[in-house]
Amino acid sequence: ERSASITEWATAVTDMVNNEAFLDPWCVERSIVSIRVSKSGGNGGEWRSMSELRELYRWMSADVSGAVSDATAEEKEALSKPAYIGQPVDVSETHAIVRIALGAESLLSYLNDKDATLAEDRATVSKLAAIGKHFDTLKQSGL
Repeated sequence: ERSASITEWATAVTDMVNNEAFLDPWCVERSIVSIRVSKSGGNGGEWRSMSELRELYRWMSADVSGAVSDATAEEKEALSKPAYIGQPVDVSETHAIVRIALGAESLLSYLNDKDATLAEDRATVSKLAAIGKHFDTLKQSGL
């Protein structure tokens, strides 16, 4: 059951990432979804670097909604909530990645309440996507 649940979770999170223009599920290994962040929101474009993802990582844990005046209401909601991801990893000359993982504690939560756990993951993916879309604005804000 545990292995099937991990696969089910990874598939659900990968689908969430695939639905976002600025995100790409670069690699999925068991309970870890590694994500590239696009500079332009399109396939085949340029990807964010290690130094850029270090900034994204920092912004993920803070309320940065006030720095993006042109964000939609949904994006501002996502940008306002702290979300926690794995630290960036430099995997290539062309890009780095961040990770969403299902740890032991998260797996127990998932087994007890799939919907609540996936809602947290959806909030994390939404914030990643909003930061990806508004990266330049956040960078210029000096946050």
